[in-house]
Amino acid sequence: NGNLPVHSVSWQSANAYCEWRSKRDKRTYTLPTRWEREKAAGGGDRRRFSWGDLPLPALANCWNQCLAEERGLKETEAFPYDKSPLGLLGCCGGLAEFTSTPYAGGKGVVILGGRWNARVQDCGIRAAAALAPDAVRDWMGVRICHHP
Repeated sequence: NGNLPVHSVSWQSANAYCEWRSKRDKRTYTLPTRWEREKAAGGGDRRRFSWGDLPLPALANCWNQCLAEERGLKETEAFPYDKSPLGLLGCCGGLAEFTSTPYAGGKGVVILGGRWNARVQDCGIRAAAALAPDAVRDWMGVRICHHP
């Protein structure tokens, strides 16, 4: 489905894409840092979710949002309330996202955000975990940054 977000790629593949696209477009593209991703998802304030502070499962594509047979990745536009103050969709549900920030202790890279197979309580803007750079998961996605 061409309307689904980019998913099931490794951090290494995502970085390789950024390098390729940077050369092609003669512009700089990278994965966001943890700070850039948190600011884009929350608009710079301390809200817990893109829509505010209450964990409301109906507003994002997360595990307790729908019946078991309906779970899985969906089009980002299907959840219009999962929208940051800066206009980014899918910040707290659907896919967790890679960042360029190393995880403390050198155990991979920081991933942020919620995903379709996590409870809404675990899908906040600053919900962080580590993932190995070569790992590929169907609940991991990519959002890239353009640096002028």
